[in-house]
Amino acid sequence: MVNSPPAEAPGSLGGRYPRRRPPSPRGLPLIGNLLALGNNPLGFFAETARRYGDLVSLDLAGWQTLLVSDLPAIEKILVDDHRNYVKHRFFWRHYTRNSDF
Repeated sequence: MVNSPPAEAPGSLGGRYPRRRPPSPRGLPLIGNLLALGNNPLGFFAETARRYGDLVSLDLAGWQTLLVSDLPAIEKILVDDHRNYVKHRFFWRHYTRNSDF
């Protein structure tokens, strides 16, 4: 998951990012999708990608993120355009410590 780039991020996946967010699973007030994510992270990611597609918007307690499941898009984000995206270390350091990743 990566934080959403600004609306006009240079070199983003589609040139200019649309202002409309990708499809998203319904979340709860204040905590968004955190409860569903916490119960079974890998299952949540797999089911969310299957149901909503390769680019999914998630709300993690007000932290707007994107779940990217398309391999060429992942390579573009992590390798080609990595400076245009925020990969928040706090989340991964604290979340993955207590999960089955």
